[in-house]
Amino acid sequence: MNLSIIEKIGNIFKYFTSSFLGIEMFILSLILILFLVFNIKRRNILASFIVSAVIIVMFLFVIGGYISFAGSCLKAFIKYIIRYYYFPNIAVYFTSVFIMMIILIYTSYTKKIDDKKRLFNIIDLGIVLMNFLALISHTIFNHIKLTLDYKIYEDNLILSSIQLSSLLILIYLLVTIIYYIYKYLKKKYNE
Repeated sequence: MNLSIIEKIGNIFKYFTSSFLGIEMFILSLILILFLVFNIKRRNILASFIVSAVIIVMFLFVIGGYISFAGSCLKAFIKYIIRYYYFPNIAVYFTSVFIMMIILIYTSYTKKIDDKKRLFNIIDLGIVLMNFLALISHTIFNHIKLTLDYKIYEDNLILSSIQLSSLLILIYLLVTIIYYIYKYLKKKYNE
């Protein structure tokens, strides 16, 4: 369907005005947006808590209506993670290792990261780099072409190296997300 932006907005507006539930959702969303806008300068913790609670209740309400769909989405996400772990893609692996090397170099020079996070980054990303170097040297000395996908699954060292590195990258991402959420909340509530 090739709709213009005006037609797309018109379709959404038509939905919001065509049913009682649509009108309720529109008014509730508008109230939440206005509540957040007026709370920007005040920074009232109670207001933020109420808005968060309403959003969570709305989300749970939607999930309750589509519990089987939500379950299938969760299953698909878990299958994707497992499929990536057990059947890795070499292009994604090289890209992620390249990004991790940049982060490792950044960690060495920055003063914005505290010592515990810096130590974690160096150990975790250092092991990823070590696995990558082992994989590259093994493929060079044994003349293995990584462009052939089946070669990844035939060689235990290559598969183990990619899977361990993928696990370490996943752990790094989870710890980093938790770390920055913690820093944000600590900064916000210690003001």
